Amino acid sequence: MSDKNYIEFNEATIMAYINGELSHEDKAMVDHWIGLSQENTDEYERIKSIWLAAKEVKPQPVSVDTDKALNKVLSQINQQTQLKEIQLKTNYKRIVFSAAAVIILLFGAVTLINFLNNESVNQIELTADNKILEDRLSDGTTVSLNKNSMLSYPDKFGDNERRVKLTGEAFFDVERNEQKPFVIDLHNDFYVKVLGTSFNINANEEDTITEVYVKTGKVEFGSDADQVILEAGEKGVMNNKTGKVSKIIVENEELRTLYWKTQELNFDHISLASTLEILEQVFNVEVLLSCPEKSSSQVVSKHQHESIDEILNVIASMHHLTVNKSDQKYTLSCD
Repeated sequence: MSDKNYIEFNEATIMAYINGELSHEDKAMVDHWIGLSQENTDEYERIKSIWLAAKEVKPQPVSVDTDKALNKVLSQINQQTQLKEIQLKTNYKRIVFSAAAVIILLFGAVTLINFLNNESVNQIELTADNKILEDRLSDGTTVSLNKNSMLSYPDKFGDNERRVKLTGEAFFDVERNEQKPFVIDLHNDFYVKVLGTSFNINANEEDTITEVYVKTGKVEFGSDADQVILEAGEKGVMNNKTGKVSKIIVENEELRTLYWKTQELNFDHISLASTLEILEQVFNVEVLLSCPEKSSSQVVSKHQHESIDEILNVIASMHHLTVNKSDQKYTLSCD
């Protein structure tokens, strides 16, 4: 393919796009590029802001070093942004005219730079060290952040999406907005994308898997290479090494997954064997049942902010069992 089918993706191209001077095919390709990442979206919004603000600038008849002004503004635009190439069939004459318009409008360079500074978005980092933290984002979404986890998010969201970054575990109750999807960036380019729902994410990079459990609604979970749609009651599991993602349904998963947040266990006619498995996972202990004939007995009990010892003593008394403890290992035996 000849070189003239390629151009540098620069400010002139963006200006041509904003002014409606690109072909339908080229405009679609720029639309695609803008949606590829938050970085691209931010770059587009910055240049668009310059264009709109520049229209309102009425320069006084003073002597201006246009080359210096051009370099100053472009350095604001291009800081930490790498020029990209995209395949476009472009009308070069229109782009040249757009570039010329940019240079003319740079007479108001100082005003535009101040405008950009005033409109900058601040990133907020919420870190939970030894306690669970709760926060409400600017769109109304609520977040519960588990211990040793961190959430990074802007103080205000852009026009096209609501994007945050999570390290660790958190429960989200997302305010529904069909025009602005809520996207959680995870490690290794994994993500969760929703419109409005409640779900739990456990995403520690050092773990072998990343898990997403959906309490209500529907989410998309995965990466560009592999993703699944999860609905209420379903769990997505991704292998952190291979990137392979799968969907599973596990009985009583909500009790296990959300205990860190609710501190509540509601056993509603759950078998004794399943109850002990849940307790093992929630409290990271080993619980053995020495009399297997009791494994199918139904457990009906509710516990909130109780220790493993307190819960086992209640269950044991209900089923005529004795609890023996050795370090982090418990044994339930028949009386």
